[in-house]
Amino acid sequence: MTLPQATLDTPFGDGILNGTEAGQDQTLTGSTGVTTPGQTVTITLGAKPTPAPSMAAATGA
Repeated sequence: MTLPQATLDTPFGDGILNGTEAGQDQTLTGSTGVTTPGQTVTITLGAKPTPAPSMAAATGA
């Protein structure tokens, strides 16, 4: 069985969190490698894992 390959888009525009960005809410984007919405991903910041629900991508015309 092959597990899906999750990817993370470069956060904060340049991949580096600066002082101004640290004081604002941030959104992480990427792909879980699974096509159905409602997956749960775990984001680890420092040594603290935090589960977060993933959401379906927005689509435009």
